[in-house]
Amino acid sequence: MICWLTALLFDMFDNAGKFFKSPIKVISFVTVIIFNHLIRHNNFVIFPILIAICIYFTVKYYRSLKLRPIICVATAFVMIQIISGPVYNALGVQSGAGSLPISPLVQPFRIAQKYDIPISEDTEEFLEKILPIEEY
Repeated sequence: MICWLTALLFDMFDNAGKFFKSPIKVISFVTVIIFNHLIRHNNFVIFPILIAICIYFTVKYYRSLKLRPIICVATAFVMIQIISGPVYNALGVQSGAGSLPISPLVQPFRIAQKYDIPISEDTEEFLEKILPIEEY
């Protein structure tokens, strides 16, 4: 995602007029902003920078672009709010709970514990060495 965004930004800075008049590039730009927010957890850093860049292009090229850069960011913001609000609620998506990172070796024990699946004592001893049971 970040590589795609970087390529789009290079293209935008290379020729802003051509970039914002191309529907494919504009849709691509809005899409990558939305996916960055949904996939990455540090979009709160990237999004304000993109807003500043779009304000810059709106001011600098107002005669040819009008409000297209601002409309792109606003569209992305509205879509993010719709997806992460009503759509997530309708699909039952819950925010991740802060918990211990689970290693692939310990994950089977957590599943066995959750669904009351019996495991052998050897396996339990092995998993107890990796991560004490109290920390699950």
